[in-house]
Amino acid sequence: MSENKTKEQLLMEMIESQYFPYPIAVFTRDGVINTANQMFLDETNRSLKDVSEGKINMHDRLTTENYEILEAVQDIFSGETKLLKNLSYPLSMFVRDDDEKSPANFGGAIFFPLVEDNGQIAYGVVMFIK
Repeated sequence: MSENKTKEQLLMEMIESQYFPYPIAVFTRDGVINTANQMFLDETNRSLKDVSEGKINMHDRLTTENYEILEAVQDIFSGETKLLKNLSYPLSMFVRDDDEKSPANFGGAIFFPLVEDNGQIAYGVVMFIK
């Protein structure tokens, strides 16, 4: 194993690990999730195909109940890290409309920017926590 891995490579290894116990997703400035771990996919009953086709968007299902998630997403691209607590079933906003599944209540979320070497924020990351 190389010890010279970039932070992006390490993050991707963590996301792709089937054993990482928290739902985690990487998204673009416009809210499209372009990478998610298996826990996220399992909890939302989504597939890798949904991710690769850009079918999951952080902005699509916003309500007054989860509006603070939108604010956190916007703040990431200003360089801020946010910890949200006491969320009510935040993963439910990613479940397909035709799905009856109710995801576990991960009542918190950590949002942080993924900063490139040139200082630009290319992506945001969210990890849902209990």
